[in-house]
Amino acid sequence: MISNLILFIASSCMVFSINHKLLIVIMGLVLLMAAVPFFMNGRLQTANELYLKSNEKLYAKTGEYLHGFETIKNFFAEREILGKYEEYAADNNEKKRRLSNKLGFTNAITAFLGILIIFTTFIVGGLLIFNGELTIGAIFATVQLVTNMVNPLTELLYGINEINAVKAITVKIRNNLNTIPEYKEYEQTQDRTDTIKIKNVSFLYEKQTTKVLNDVSVNFERGKMYALVGENGSGKSTIGKLIAGYYLDYSGEIMIDDRELKTIDYTDLRRHIAYINQEPFVFDAAASDNCTVFGKYNIKNEYIKEFECEQLLSNQEKSAINLSGGEKQKLVFLRSLNLDFDIIIYDEAEASMDIIARKKLLEFLGKQKNKIIICISHSVDNSLEVYDEIMYMKKGVITEQGSFQQLYDDHGGFYDFYNKKTS
Repeated sequence: MISNLILFIASSCMVFSINHKLLIVIMGLVLLMAAVPFFMNGRLQTANELYLKSNEKLYAKTGEYLHGFETIKNFFAEREILGKYEEYAADNNEKKRRLSNKLGFTNAITAFLGILIIFTTFIVGGLLIFNGELTIGAIFATVQLVTNMVNPLTELLYGINEINAVKAITVKIRNNLNTIPEYKEYEQTQDRTDTIKIKNVSFLYEKQTTKVLNDVSVNFERGKMYALVGENGSGKSTIGKLIAGYYLDYSGEIMIDDRELKTIDYTDLRRHIAYINQEPFVFDAAASDNCTVFGKYNIKNEYIKEFECEQLLSNQEKSAINLSGGEKQKLVFLRSLNLDFDIIIYDEAEASMDIIARKKLLEFLGKQKNKIIICISHSVDNSLEVYDEIMYMKKGVITEQGSFQQLYDDHGGFYDFYNKKTS
């Protein structure tokens, strides 16, 4: 920058020493050239602001869809979400194209004026030669000096014209969502899962040395609701994730009816199992779009009444992102029940509910006798009485199993755990 400025000033002084009239003409064109970015500044700034807003929206949607990737996959909504994402990406590309065009036009004018300055030097120099004020050698020297003035000036003006804009990231979301499995329009299979049998299962996370599950054996039956409880790190969530097919490098057997989990096609597995984690994920869209996954599924009236969501679903203006935590959780539970999965695993999904709301929800879930419902819970209170069976885990092992009253009356590990948490 400084070297270019020194070169410009030095070249100007030398041109002045050769012929001051020629320098006046050249400086007039230089001022015109320098004025171009300022004349175009408003248009460039407007185009840049539109592009940045579009870019911010695309980034937000990228984060939203990646965060909700499990939900999108679970509800077979890849096509709908990819379509919406492509709309945002297309708008972003259009805004970027308009900004590039305006920037290119401005740079083209700057470059044209730079060439015009050199061309004018030849014309004016020729007239001065004709009048006997310059020699041919002097005019060629002047052209070289003018080139030394124009080049750094052009570089400087290009720098002014260039507007730093954030580049859109689309590759990751496209790669993930474009991997759409081949399947016909979803229809609920008539074959419902009756049992999940886990036999002698052990599991070790990558780069860990201690097994998180150690020779676990347990059965789950349709028509029952189960609670997995225990201290943090006892292996509760790992059991849920293994059943959902997140990890297949376990030892032992996980049988979905009479089929080993590892042999079941992942797309087919997704038709039967929903895994809902503790953070209620919602799309930046109306509550009704969240429940129907943008119109892909219908909402069952019995669920709407049970969750008291009539008013919530009728509001098409308010984004679900702006709902309260309790309202978001209602939507998540409503969405998970709406598709009629055989197996629903709630990993602390009801954690932020108060005890009354949680107990009411669990009582309703307990009535869903055509499902296997597994709740991984840190909530230790009398809502545990609602479950058909409770499995108490400690250090990767299910040490006790039974109803709340049975486990409490046994005065074992669960008894101590419950009293510790509720005291």
